Amino acid sequence: MHKVIVPATSANLCVGFDSLGLALTLYNTFSFEPSEQTILENVEDAYNNADNLLLQAYRAAGGKGARIHFDSQIPISRGLGSSASLFV
Repeated sequence: MHKVIVPATSANLCVGFDSLGLALTLYNTFSFEPSEQTILENVEDAYNNADNLLLQAYRAAGGKGARIHFDSQIPISRGLGSSASLFV
């Protein structure tokens, strides 16, 4: 099993634009296990499909079948890097 842990971030701090950011103590953790088919676990129904950003990044990197478990602490649509954590 492989595990990827990504912290939340607040980018674009004040006058720092894209050069300053702040790591927070919220994390998204993704666990990958080999599997015959691709299965996304612990994902909201709206994101449990082929449009899932993590799944797209995984396949673009050459990933095949896997059981992928999401442990998401970073809130969606709050500017804390939830989308970016999926690509990392």
